[in-house]
Amino acid sequence: MKRIIYLNSIICLFLLSCNNDDAKVIGEKHQDFKQEIQTTQFVEPQVEMASFDASFEDEYRENISEGSITYNVQANSASYTTADIEETNAVSVKNAQKKVQTKKKIIKNGSMRIKSKRFNESKKDFDKIIKSLNGYYENEELDKNEERIQYDLIIRLPSKNFEQLVQGIESGKDEILFKKINSNDVTEEFLDIETRLENKRKYLKRYNELLNKAKNVNEILSIEENIRQLMEEIESKEGRLKYLSDQVDLSTLHVILFKEYAVKEVQITKDPFSSRAGNSLASGWDSIINFLLWTVSKWPIILLIAVIAWFARRHWKKRKDASK
Repeated sequence: MKRIIYLNSIICLFLLSCNNDDAKVIGEKHQDFKQEIQTTQFVEPQVEMASFDASFEDEYRENISEGSITYNVQANSASYTTADIEETNAVSVKNAQKKVQTKKKIIKNGSMRIKSKRFNESKKDFDKIIKSLNGYYENEELDKNEERIQYDLIIRLPSKNFEQLVQGIESGKDEILFKKINSNDVTEEFLDIETRLENKRKYLKRYNELLNKAKNVNEILSIEENIRQLMEEIESKEGRLKYLSDQVDLSTLHVILFKEYAVKEVQITKDPFSSRAGNSLASGWDSIINFLLWTVSKWPIILLIAVIAWFARRHWKKRKDASK
């Protein structure tokens, strides 16, 4: 400030001694010089870098709100130019444009339960239509019992052919007992994951640049920890994006195809009295034989009880005789 005041005093004295035209030219130069001095910031390089790092951290937290990355790097680790910030802004604009232009991502799933009177023929019809639509059986399970026979099928095919498959099944000769179709729009989630991945890769690149310019062990360990966390988040997002892409590209239809067997009525006829009486006598005799056999099988217990009873009777008889 002292320098500015001193220069202003000298220039004012000089202007008084000049004519009007010269004063005008010199005054314009003075104003330019004054503006240049006022707009010049005499700061240390580390302070400027610290300010950029603070803005870098704010930008990181804003774009990756769900992350657990902590930006903990020394101020003098690296320096960035205005071109880096402009590049980040360009990425944001690009993502906004992509959201408008991207085709909708829709997951189509469904389930059907079908009753058929021509079970084997219906299964063959399924095989043909699925093959013609470039589909396949993800799961095929056959279950057969006395009451019914059924196929539990999980069909996967390109989503563009999903409606054609459903229409082909509905136009068949079988009876459809249940039908449910789901359409889930995941465009927003898909774009959100892509944007976050792009941002995370951007910050990963910057952390690698910082790692190359780190000056001590603490900086290296801090940056490597941030890189490790970023890599885990990137792998997680890539896995989710791959799963969504698979679900969007291939639709799933769960079909239960079954046939019920006719239940035969069993007529119960009663036997005549003579026959039932003979059966009762035979059953009674069998009961006696079974009791005798059971008694014989328990002979050690019966023998032990008999011995104890004999000794007890003898002891009781002796006491009775002694009392007389």
